[in-house]
Amino acid sequence: MMDFVREGDVLYITKLDRSNFLQNKDVNLKVLHQNIDTTSPASRLLFTMLDAIAEFERDLINERAREGIEAEKKRGVQFSKY
Repeated sequence: MMDFVREGDVLYITKLDRSNFLQNKDVNLKVLHQNIDTTSPASRLLFTMLDAIAEFERDLINERAREGIEAEKKRGVQFSKY
């Protein structure tokens, strides 16, 4: 589906996974669980704000994880590659 979706299509999804890929293809979204519909300007604004907040939250989680791993490495904990 990701290869065949094209500009002007409206895609119904349940979560916001892969939203950046779809935005870059100028595809509108209708997110069922969050009642988001990016076919209107107001909904696109809301979607953009929610997407920015989600990205910020992911960045915070990744930063905390890196800090935790570094702290554990300083204590001598070894991590496997898997």
